[in-house]
Amino acid sequence: MITMASEQKIDHIDYNGQTYQFVDQSARDSVTSLSQRVTRLNDKQVEDLGTEVTRAKAAEKALQDSKVDQVAGKGLSTNDFDNDYKALLDNPPAMVGATAMTDGAQGDVPKPLKADAGLFLRGDGEWAKPQDTTYEKATQSSDGLMSKEDKTKLDAMDQDTDDTVACETTFTGNQITQVLGNGKTRTTTFNNDGTITETIAKTGMETITLTTTFNNDGSISRVRS
Repeated sequence: MITMASEQKIDHIDYNGQTYQFVDQSARDSVTSLSQRVTRLNDKQVEDLGTEVTRAKAAEKALQDSKVDQVAGKGLSTNDFDNDYKALLDNPPAMVGATAMTDGAQGDVPKPLKADAGLFLRGDGEWAKPQDTTYEKATQSSDGLMSKEDKTKLDAMDQDTDDTVACETTFTGNQITQVLGNGKTRTTTFNNDGTITETIAKTGMETITLTTTFNNDGSISRVRS
């Protein structure tokens, strides 16, 4: 190993356990110059290394100052929640009800009071009672609900429009038998007392019997039995 020191006068070299003296002044000067150059190079490398370390620390600090810490269960997005959105959340606008001429506007609904528990919020923004849903029975001149008696009569009526599309009719004495297209059998009997008995039957369903009577006052009665 060669040992050099720029601050000392060099007149020999120790190498591998041997000492070699310089007898030539020019050789001494060359070795001294080389030693000084090596020292300056080492100093420059130390200086450059220190500069790079300083830069790296500054970059690391800048990155640390600008980073966003990860929070469990949350992520980052481009939908930034800014002050305007925060203000809108803290003080939302009130709902504007619709009128017959103008549309309403989205917003906070008016606060319902305890007395409003049975009310509903209308489109005009008011808490109001539901409309009356009580209906009378229907008549020939007004709408309404169907009575159970009318429902029974309706169920007993023939659905001839669909049933007679394909049917087979036979005549036996005073009786007409029709096998309807939907599997029903309708039997019409003209009785000696002037009444007409109509029976509608189908496997798996209740048999319906209707008796039609022509009254002396000119009216007609139809009774299900």
